Amino acid sequence: MKKLSLFAIGALLCSGAWAQTPAVDTSSADKLGWQLAVHSYTFQKFPIFEAIDRTAALGIKYMSVSGTVSFDGTNKVSTVNLSEKNREAIEQKLKA
Repeated sequence: MKKLSLFAIGALLCSGAWAQTPAVDTSSADKLGWQLAVHSYTFQKFPIFEAIDRTAALGIKYMSVSGTVSFDGTNKVSTVNLSEKNREAIEQKLKA
């Protein structure tokens, strides 16, 4: 029961975090030369473009892309087998 309560509290806190736009102060990290990145696997259940948007919404400027990506949320494509058009689309989204 205690684990369930902790899970429920955690879920509520996480849902509240998604609803708010964080005010990210990166000045300290920038002064130290640190660069925080998110790996696309973190958002593996989402299409790659939505994963990029979620990363940006967290105020994180850098993202590494895993060995597979999903464009529709279900079918995964190896990054090695991406078409030039899809690869460029991902690069442009990352730069934006």
